Amino acid sequence: MKLLQLNIYRGKYIAPVIDFVKKNDIDILIFQEVSGGAISFNRKDDFAYLKHVLSYEGVLTITMSLRHDTRSYFGNATLFKPSFHLKDTDVLWLEKYRETISYHNNDFTRIPRNALFVSLEKDGRIINTINTHFAWSVPPVDTEYKEKMGRSLLSFAKSQKGLSVLSGDFNLPLDSQIIQSFKEFGANLVEKNEITNTLNPHVHRAEHLFPEGLAVDFVFVNEKIKVEKFSVVDRPDLSDHLGLLLEFTV
Repeated sequence: MKLLQLNIYRGKYIAPVIDFVKKNDIDILIFQEVSGGAISFNRKDDFAYLKHVLSYEGVLTITMSLRHDTRSYFGNATLFKPSFHLKDTDVLWLEKYRETISYHNNDFTRIPRNALFVSLEKDGRIINTINTHFAWSVPPVDTEYKEKMGRSLLSFAKSQKGLSVLSGDFNLPLDSQIIQSFKEFGANLVEKNEITNTLNPHVHRAEHLFPEGLAVDFVFVNEKIKVEKFSVVDRPDLSDHLGLLLEFTV
């Protein structure tokens, strides 16, 4: 099976994302910054559009919307081929949902965040996925409010039984205590494969981070997942982040 982890940058490169998914026959998509209305770069409903064009099923969790735009939303989505059966889904709130007057200029400590749990069944085997997007900070380091999010998410992830994958845009570097704590759940494939950057240097606005870049997107797997291949998707441009492609057997 193939799983793609990607922050899709509010749909700015949604056409190349769709083309990449089709060409590479990816089974499960773990996406952050899925959006709609005025928050989306293309004003599409990203989730509905992805489902329609790919003919995938999926689960969306909305973290934030705009008060003046009923079509607007911002959140996480997990999509999957229709050959999977949705067994269960849940949402862990790390900072509760709210409406706002602007997507920009928000207090980092109050930006709504959550983790989307989706349990899938195929051929009698169950695969659990947890999809998250942590709060940003300048600089992107451990903070008290992110440490609280980390403890809550780690406890939730460790409570899941069976084959499990935890992935997302954590907005934290590899050496942060929060990221290191998730080793209690499973192996960090970014660290294991010595990946030092997950930001797209051709697109990302934080030019001062390059050429070294920074790894802030991670995929963790528990011991029941057999990893066949793990790689960074740096071409074509899919977002201001790079994709992480996991190939595994269960």
